Amino acid sequence: MPVDEKPPTASVEAGSKHQVVALCDTLYQFYGAVTYDIDQIFAFELGRTTTTRHI
Repeated sequence: MPVDEKPPTASVEAGSKHQVVALCDTLYQFYGAVTYDIDQIFAFELGRTTTTRHI
């Protein structure tokens, strides 16, 4: 860090932490939505193959 550069203030630190938390929250929600969709696809596929076997 150059001598004339000031260290980040508490509000700057808090803002960057908030951005990281928001990013993680968004990624978590996206992951949850994707896994839910995949579960629905597998449930449909398994249900369809099970039904086909019974016929």
